[in-house]
Amino acid sequence: MADVTKMECVHSTNPEWFSPGDIYDSEKRGPDICICGDNLVSDLNPEDWYEMSQRVDGLWFLTGFQQSVLFRAVRNNP
Repeated sequence: MADVTKMECVHSTNPEWFSPGDIYDSEKRGPDICICGDNLVSDLNPEDWYEMSQRVDGLWFLTGFQQSVLFRAVRNNP
């Protein structure tokens, strides 16, 4: 498995896809950073992975969804 980064959903106009406050897995897949909409089946359903882009302020959004879903990387505490 690739390096997984935990992302917190901070805004969503589609909470049935991604819910604000919930934590999701993201990882590099080929040249893209992708996030999984269903962490339980992420390796079984490649279609559940969505490409992401990063804004200047550091928040991430789903590519092609007009920033209707926003994420922030969760920092690991030592």
